Amino acid sequence: MPGAKVKLECKGEEAGNITYTQEGETNESGQYRLKVEGDHADEECGITLVKSSRADCDEIPDEGWASKPSSLITITKNNGFHGSTRYANPLGFTKKKANPDCAELLKELEINPDHP
Repeated sequence: MPGAKVKLECKGEEAGNITYTQEGETNESGQYRLKVEGDHADEECGITLVKSSRADCDEIPDEGWASKPSSLITITKNNGFHGSTRYANPLGFTKKKANPDCAELLKELEINPDHP
């Protein structure tokens, strides 16, 4: 989905206070890139959905496979990963009312199609 807004937020592990935040927008293929400043080894960082670019598909799911509000991501060079690129798990918006033809798939993904 092009034009959707996402946010990276890092919090201190102990106090839970926000230590770093950055917003971004998806490109024409629904992907985004955020250039993060600094090393955030001692923080818990995650990508969250902020705003959909489509009024007909703007619900942030809160159940089933998509029930996690964010995708956690490690932002440090001190963890054995080579290179500076990190990939977050996919996040996505849903429609207010599910397509009735998708009932079997929704059941498999443990999503209630009648959930607002």
